[in-house]
Amino acid sequence: MKIVFTSCMDAERVADQVIWKRIAQEHPDVLMLLGDQIYMDWGVGLATAFWPALIAAQPEQGLEAYARDMHRRYALQWGVAAFRELICGFAGRADKGQLLLTWDDHDFAWNNSLGVVGEGPAYQHGVPARVKAVSRRLFAQFAIQLREASAHDRYPDDLPAEWSAPLPLGEPEDLFWSGTLGGGATAHLACFWTPAGTARRVLWAPAFSAPSRPPP
Repeated sequence: MKIVFTSCMDAERVADQVIWKRIAQEHPDVLMLLGDQIYMDWGVGLATAFWPALIAAQPEQGLEAYARDMHRRYALQWGVAAFRELICGFAGRADKGQLLLTWDDHDFAWNNSLGVVGEGPAYQHGVPARVKAVSRRLFAQFAIQLREASAHDRYPDDLPAEWSAPLPLGEPEDLFWSGTLGGGATAHLACFWTPAGTARRVLWAPAFSAPSRPPP
């Protein structure tokens, strides 16, 4: 089974991402997008301090500006032809065991962002619940595009419905996943998948199970 690990794409700075053509030539069984699909703190003034300060000073206007800039950046990544063609040509993209997506700090919010808000230096990059809700819904919009759109489809022109509504209580089923990697591949890995922005890292415990061999 062939697994490709990818991360750290920034169509704002690198619009021609030729690496996706090289990946397509490998015909992977599993494609993992491990976060930083966009960089929310690039090109916005004082980077990490910009969005928290703007949203604190102008709660409604700042949050909408954050959401629209995030939407714009996801649209730019979808607009990278080699990336779009790889995703749309990947036979297993509808299978969560073959196309796996998570976020990291730069697409969860900002550099070193933390999914828990609290007091003290350890929480200085904590992300408020309202910002997390926006990030989650725009990440979900991007994920749907990757799994369902054709290579000729435009990215959605507007923000998802209820983009600023509070998140529902309970475990986010769209972010946490456990199952078997590989779809129809002959070897499988048992995997638990959780978003990096929540715990500051991706936690996954591979348990390799070799395919059965026919008798000699």
